[in-house]
Amino acid sequence: MSLPRLAHRTSTVPVSATAAVRQAARELARSGERVINLGAGEPDHPSPPEVVEAAAAAARDPRLHRYAPSRGLPELCEAVAEYRADCYGHAVSTDGLVVTCGAKQAAFNALLALVDPGDEVLVPGPCWVSYPAMIRLVGGVPVPVPSMVEEAFKIDVGRLEAARTSRTKALVLISPGNPTGVAYTAQELADIGQWALDHGIWVISDEVYGELVYDGRKPVSIATVVPAVADQCAVVHGVSKTFAMTGWRIGWLIGPDCLVSAATAIQSHSSSHPTAVAQFAAATALTRSRDRAEEMRAGYERRRRLVLDRLTDVRGITLAEPQGAFYAFIRAERGGRPIDDQDFAARLLREHRVATVPGTAFGAPSHLRLSYATSDEDVVEGLDRLVRALT
Repeated sequence: MSLPRLAHRTSTVPVSATAAVRQAARELARSGERVINLGAGEPDHPSPPEVVEAAAAAARDPRLHRYAPSRGLPELCEAVAEYRADCYGHAVSTDGLVVTCGAKQAAFNALLALVDPGDEVLVPGPCWVSYPAMIRLVGGVPVPVPSMVEEAFKIDVGRLEAARTSRTKALVLISPGNPTGVAYTAQELADIGQWALDHGIWVISDEVYGELVYDGRKPVSIATVVPAVADQCAVVHGVSKTFAMTGWRIGWLIGPDCLVSAATAIQSHSSSHPTAVAQFAAATALTRSRDRAEEMRAGYERRRRLVLDRLTDVRGITLAEPQGAFYAFIRAERGGRPIDDQDFAARLLREHRVATVPGTAFGAPSHLRLSYATSDEDVVEGLDRLVRALT
């Protein structure tokens, strides 16, 4: 007897390419090989010690052994609202957000609340691997809006308007971006925000790398640049990147009352809420660890300079200068021909022990994502090995 079939949606969603690279690098490392990991999408720092200490104390508090409100612990909601006001000048009430199991769940809850089957969602590319998958899972249609390295991987209103149809429901906007490191200026966000207002399109503003910006830039959000767009904007954020807390799985979704209420109801029937102890730890990060976060940001900026100094003038590599996050996204040629990025990345790991993520995973063949969220020494050595493999 044959087994009953799985839901059709499972056939439309591949395993995350970034997770696959992470696993391959770990397996080589477990075998005793020294692998330089330029594929990691997470900070190489430990979480701040005061966060760990707060979590240990919270674990001994019987109050936090119980269910928490689906919208989040009051302490964390208050800390998020204060942090948002301080960093972005964005006034948010504690009722205007819901705490989630990482920023990824915030994005998924937003899509579940906004997108009906057949609705189109504009996804500027190259794009983080999970957004097209999540859009398909909720029945939507991801519509790529491509950009190129020569354009610094930015899209404009003209490109968005060319992709818009009567079925366009939302736009995903990641700034700073993964995998490109692109960071939109306030004026660029203002233009996009006004376009969204003019056409009644929701904006899903992924700002999880929002504080990791360089060259004197300040965090900026489309919800503050165009205040009116806040009524049709879902802001996705969390502590994972800025505070080196990827494993704690704490994010949040900010939006208008209708969206937050819907996302909270959805969450109440799925994960209920993130772990209460982790929420308490995240509140500590937001209120007590900002200086440590700034130290980490400064370190990434130094490593970004190492990347730019090593790769900017290398024959066969085209690089748009990243303005944020901790990624460089390169287009590569070998022998005058574009690389097969998947084959090259596999060979780079196998023969040179350097992990990268193929650009195909982000909708950009012949590109590679390089993460500089690792030590200065590994950045320098990893880039040297990459250049040797291309020559």
